[in-house]
Amino acid sequence: MKHCSYARLRRAVSDREGLSFHIGAERLFQMAMSAFQKFASWIKRSAERRRLADMSDRELKDIVITRYDGLMEWKKPLCRE
Repeated sequence: MKHCSYARLRRAVSDREGLSFHIGAERLFQMAMSAFQKFASWIKRSAERRRLADMSDRELKDIVITRYDGLMEWKKPLCRE
């Protein structure tokens, strides 16, 4: 596979049909990675909250959380930590 440098990619895109390269490839990659990481954290948080909601009263007592606190955590939107 041929390696394509950022400068070569930028030239190829800007030369093609007069399009300007407004968002650099690096910035686009950073944005995609940030979105992926955010999505991954939401999935992890969802699984943790689901496990918390499924715990018995004894298990909740072991980690010093009341049933009410566990349910309130479970009901939070995924975007909230």
